[in-house]
Amino acid sequence: MATTHRARVIRVDHFVQGGVLLRLQMEEPTRFPHIAGQYIIVNSELSYPNGKAGKRAYSLFGVEQESAIFHLAAERIKGGLVSQYLCERQVGDQVLFSGPWGKFHAPAEDESRPLVAVAFATGITALLGIVGQRSWPDHSQLIWVRDENAAFIPESCVFDLLSSSIKRLDIVDGFDADADHRAWLRLEDQLVREPLIYCAGEGGAVDRLEARLKEHGFPMEAFFKESFFRLPPPDAIDVK
Repeated sequence: MATTHRARVIRVDHFVQGGVLLRLQMEEPTRFPHIAGQYIIVNSELSYPNGKAGKRAYSLFGVEQESAIFHLAAERIKGGLVSQYLCERQVGDQVLFSGPWGKFHAPAEDESRPLVAVAFATGITALLGIVGQRSWPDHSQLIWVRDENAAFIPESCVFDLLSSSIKRLDIVDGFDADADHRAWLRLEDQLVREPLIYCAGEGGAVDRLEARLKEHGFPMEAFFKESFFRLPPPDAIDVK
């Protein structure tokens, strides 16, 4: 049985795109052991019509170990019980969760290697945790391929969170069937530097980028991935 932890909301930023950024501080326990890139399972204490508990995974970022403070970002999704719950939180509200969980994090022994982080759509939240953990070597790069009309975190917020950690941030509009190709065009010239490549977001785009790297001969032990969700392939969509 997973242990339930408690955190208190200490700041709320709402974005016109329909998203929210929450700053929380641990209440119980007061310490927060965490590895950058991990996630928690938020328990809304609500239930879906079928009786299933309203729980959902959210990536952690902006973790301040000494003060036990961390950040979550949520996109308001129609019918999304937990996302709507988080978007309605106010300062002083309590949030219950379990974790942190997950193995999507950078190996400490590779601190000298440049990083190329590729986010597809909402995968940006996982990479905020990876990239924001420390300052990365020169030539490190974050590539965020997003749907401009559905980007729930403003690019100004991403720049503010990461400006001290990485010098090159490329935000690319156009999250569609060619998203992996758009990312490839921006990372291909980095491969000669033998970087670590971290990729998170929509599973189809993540898998296609992985296939491109294998075909190019990239050493896959330096590639790490986390799939958030999967869209149906274009030929599976019933167009009416």
